[in-house]
Amino acid sequence: MKHKLSFTLLCLSLSGTGAMAQNGHNPVVLKNQQTIAMKTFSLLVRVPVSYTTAQAKAVGPEWDQVLAQWKAAGIYVTSFAFPGTSYVVAGPEKEVRRETVICDSLKVVSNIVLQATDMEQALLQAGACPVLAYGGTVEVREIPQPRFNTTD
Repeated sequence: MKHKLSFTLLCLSLSGTGAMAQNGHNPVVLKNQQTIAMKTFSLLVRVPVSYTTAQAKAVGPEWDQVLAQWKAAGIYVTSFAFPGTSYVVAGPEKEVRRETVICDSLKVVSNIVLQATDMEQALLQAGACPVLAYGGTVEVREIPQPRFNTTD
């Protein structure tokens, strides 16, 4: 419960003071000129292989609500689902196979990119993902700053 409260307070403090999230490890400048250093995190969402289309449709409104909260808090960067066919390139022969990687009976179905002050806050945000109630998991990884400017 403490973590939910911390996440809620972070969201309220960011949204209530006019925070503007930016891509990368950029600071967020609040209206009162306070600066919060933000890092970027990837949330890899997995669901059980047995997860049905009906379950996905049922959880849709919950996702809409969570995304709206993240956007209002200024921490949402982007997200994308992987609904189509996947392919795997494997081995020294670079064999291409039409398949989905399954680990512990779970498959990756989407990626969400959010900003947070640290890993603890990113983990709290991951806890808001509705698929957890259906046996899903969310892997959280920090996205490092690029070492090189891609426009050079």
